[in-house]
Amino acid sequence: MEGNSTGVKEGARDLSKSVHQLDAELELMRGALDDMSAALARAVATQMDVRASIAQGLAAAAPSCSAPITEHRRQHRSGRAPKIENDPELRAFILARIDRLTFPQIADDVAEHFEESRRVRKTAIWDWYRKTYRRK
Repeated sequence: MEGNSTGVKEGARDLSKSVHQLDAELELMRGALDDMSAALARAVATQMDVRASIAQGLAAAAPSCSAPITEHRRQHRSGRAPKIENDPELRAFILARIDRLTFPQIADDVAEHFEESRRVRKTAIWDWYRKTYRRK
């Protein structure tokens, strides 16, 4: 029995040594990981500084603009411009009738005088009129 207890004691001693070695290696890895984390944080901070410098340089290099920001943004509209805005003849035709006819009557007149690709319906006329001549 004494032979078995000696083998167990040696096995426990070897296991204890292995655990200590593993703990030491883990501590080295933790230190390396902390160093890499700090280096990454410095790199990110440097990158943010470089981006801010580039943005400031680009803003300084851009020509100045006298238009107020709100007016500039108001002019941005998604989609394509209405047919009425892009067709001066159609616009003049509609404006000549806007005070005397209803929107459905104007749409009927447009259908009579213009080819199909240039025609607009009453809703398009109403939308264009509302956007163009709304109270300011």
